[in-house]
Amino acid sequence: MSIAHYKDVSLSSDINAATPHRLIQMLYEGALGKLAQAKGAIERNEHEKRSELISKTIAITFELSRSLNQEKGGDLSANLNDLYQYMRAQLMHANVTNSSEKIEEVSALLIELKEAWDEVPVNLRGSSS
Repeated sequence: MSIAHYKDVSLSSDINAATPHRLIQMLYEGALGKLAQAKGAIERNEHEKRSELISKTIAITFELSRSLNQEKGGDLSANLNDLYQYMRAQLMHANVTNSSEKIEEVSALLIELKEAWDEVPVNLRGSSS
């Protein structure tokens, strides 16, 4: 079994066992990892790899938007949705202009969100929230 296959099986198992709270954490972690790799691709002038990684991060921000509960979340959900849209615009700009600065900006925003999400009290996480 190859390492890549093992990672795929491991990730699939993690996803299947994860609570909704953990799934959001995993999305944030995935986005941050892809952005770090994209920044490295920019430094190495790997344009195709940069585009692929930024595209994957944009897809993750769409998933984060889809996860928002507009009914229960009210203004917070609307503001997060707007922030995810802003991130996508910045990432598209980063892709077109080969901008590490835009990637760093989006990374900083995602780190803030992830840190806040990580601080959600355990009793509020639930198994289906």
